[in-house]
Amino acid sequence: MRRDGKLALAAMANAASAALATGCATTSTHTSETTARQTTPARTLPGALVPTPPAPTDPGPAGGQRIPSAARAVTLSLQPNMNTSAKPTASVTITNPTAVARLAALIDGLPLFPPGTYSCPADFGTALVLTFRASPGGPALAVATIELSGCEGIDLTVSDARQPSLGTPDAGRTVAAQALKIAGLHWRLT
Repeated sequence: MRRDGKLALAAMANAASAALATGCATTSTHTSETTARQTTPARTLPGALVPTPPAPTDPGPAGGQRIPSAARAVTLSLQPNMNTSAKPTASVTITNPTAVARLAALIDGLPLFPPGTYSCPADFGTALVLTFRASPGGPALAVATIELSGCEGIDLTVSDARQPSLGTPDAGRTVAAQALKIAGLHWRLT
């Protein structure tokens, strides 16, 4: 293991220990090489850490695009808090070319989640999911998961490949509200 990897692992371990000592449920450590998130979900024993694999290097944007230009439809769905008995909101598919382009531009315009270690609020799994497709009901070209709890980052998968996290800490609700406004939806973000 390279020295950078050892330092990143040490930073994650320190952040996790600090978070557990203060009662925090989620810590995120972001470096220029990797994005690693350890989460203690509400249904996991305290102290259990669930790492995610390292993210690949950033493909863009700096004026580039992350969402494939073939996207002609976007399905929006809201994942409710996993600790409640709330039922998911029915998914809505948007095919208006202007709205689809604006939703793609919203995701394309997000910065990479900044490197560093964050002590995040509890992550309850609540998220707004945007699934970009070439046609309604077609296979997913890209999936943007906008987290509404925890650090509120934006996770992106393009062509089944996980991309680096996007946004800034606590940006999830703002980005989700913008997406709902573009789509003309009046869902309550809980």
